[in-house]
Amino acid sequence: MRPEPGRGRAKRNPSKWLMRESYLKMLAALEEKPLRFMEIRQKADYKNKNLVSAFIKESRKAGLIGEKTVDATDRPVAVAWKITAKGKKVLKLIRAIEKLTS
Repeated sequence: MRPEPGRGRAKRNPSKWLMRESYLKMLAALEEKPLRFMEIRQKADYKNKNLVSAFIKESRKAGLIGEKTVDATDRPVAVAWKITAKGKKVLKLIRAIEKLTS
C-alpha cells in the first residue's frame, strides 16, 4: 500500500533553511571570503559535518554559492566555496527582514 499524500519523508526546502540562524552564519562567513568545507564548519561552530554538507548541497541547488578553486601555491586540488551575486541579494534581504521584525 502507498502512504497517504503528505505522510512520509519530507523533502528539504531551501527557503526553510534560509531562516535558520546557522545557515545565515555560514552565508555571512562566505560573504567575507571564499572558504573550504572545514573552514565553513569552524565558522558555523558545528561538530556535525552532515549539516554543513546539506548547507552546501542546498545552496548550490538554489544558486547561492559556487565553486572556486584555490591558488595552486596553496593546494591545487582544494575547492573553496564562494557566495554568488544571488546569494548576496538573499542575505541582504534576510537581514532587512530581521531588522524590520525586531
